[in-house]
Amino acid sequence: GVLGCLAYAPYQNLPDSVRQLEPWLHKSVVVEAIVKRVERRASGVCRLTLCYDGIETSEEQYLGRGRMLLSLKNAGRGYRYGQRLRFTCRLKRPRNFNNPGGFDYERYLAHRGIYVTAFLQNDRSVLVLRENAGNPMVGMLEEYRSQVRNLIRERLTPPARDMILALLLGEKQTLDPRIKDRFARLGVAHLLAISGLHIGIVAALSFAVTCFLLRLYPRILLFVDLWKTAALVSIGPVVLYACIAGLQLPTLRACIMIAACVAALLLNRRQDVCNPLALAFFIILVLWPASLFEVSFQLSFCAVFALILCAVPVGRMLARTGSYGEQSMRRWTVRLYRVLGGIISASFIATLATAPFTALYFQTVPFAGILANCLLVPAVGFAVVPCALMAAAVLPLSEAGAALFLDAGGFVLGQVLLWIDFWSDAPLVSMSVVPPSVSAWGLYF
Repeated sequence: GVLGCLAYAPYQNLPDSVRQLEPWLHKSVVVEAIVKRVERRASGVCRLTLCYDGIETSEEQYLGRGRMLLSLKNAGRGYRYGQRLRFTCRLKRPRNFNNPGGFDYERYLAHRGIYVTAFLQNDRSVLVLRENAGNPMVGMLEEYRSQVRNLIRERLTPPARDMILALLLGEKQTLDPRIKDRFARLGVAHLLAISGLHIGIVAALSFAVTCFLLRLYPRILLFVDLWKTAALVSIGPVVLYACIAGLQLPTLRACIMIAACVAALLLNRRQDVCNPLALAFFIILVLWPASLFEVSFQLSFCAVFALILCAVPVGRMLARTGSYGEQSMRRWTVRLYRVLGGIISASFIATLATAPFTALYFQTVPFAGILANCLLVPAVGFAVVPCALMAAAVLPLSEAGAALFLDAGGFVLGQVLLWIDFWSDAPLVSMSVVPPSVSAWGLYF
């Protein structure tokens, strides 16, 4: 705990480089910076996360480095990672509206190392001095992400287009707020974010493909172990997809857990899922201490921890109750019962475990969350997401093939959206609540 407080302390205080910028704020200055991230908002505003290394006026020059956020209301050109820009603006510090219980925008930016912002009505004064000024590897990933993004925008229309962008690339900026509200009312807001399910699908597909290819050449199996080799090879696609998806916290958690499980398999050690989860928790907080205060971090780890704790007793219960009917029912009926029972149980456990966080951050408790998760998680997780992943994988080989997968995923997603539009307005789907107190949390858990 002491080490954690010490690691988080820098986020509570302004860096010296930002303090030195105080005399430069609210003045017309010329900034040179490199584009690190580009976000297109639903309102049409283009937000650029920049790494500046030069700020000057007609009298003096500041050579400090840092991150800043530039908002362009009307962007006349496209921007991408690695461009070196020069523009004139007025710098300012981000400020909250100080509404009780409101979003802490200042802390949100501070956790990302951003302490300075600027706003421009248009980009007429923005000059592109150089292309490809960033990391070459990151530049290649961003170029690939751009190709996937352009294909999605060409083939699909909103809101399916924006949902595929969120599911595949982690870009939720263009999502209609009404769509987010409907998903939250049904308790399936997690379907709009990249989760461990995506990483699990990538790992399972790469593992299965590797096993299939190795079995085509049996002589290779005289020198290597089938399961260990397939598990080791599957790490590559998992890491690659995590980078393409933007290295979000649930994705990082799943990557670390899969890598730990593969390492245990290679070392012939006993598998214990709690240990990989604890390792992921430790690594993420050591590298990014501010992650502890992210909603996605709390929801992801809480849900997975609850599922791990309940997996064994629920599995025994399903096996025991299923064995009662093995004599009187067909075998496929028993298997179907166990599969459906597992899905319903997982949905029930995850909904109960994350209910306090949902009440705290969204001031709502979704009564339909259990049923909605049972219906929508298989549809999105095992139909839409695989189609989107296959489209991204096939794109370098065939744009027409990638378009077919996107069309299939868009069709299924259209049916999901129709279901959500109908049921999100039904009465008693969710209930608005006040944020729970500390004592209420203790009593709940």
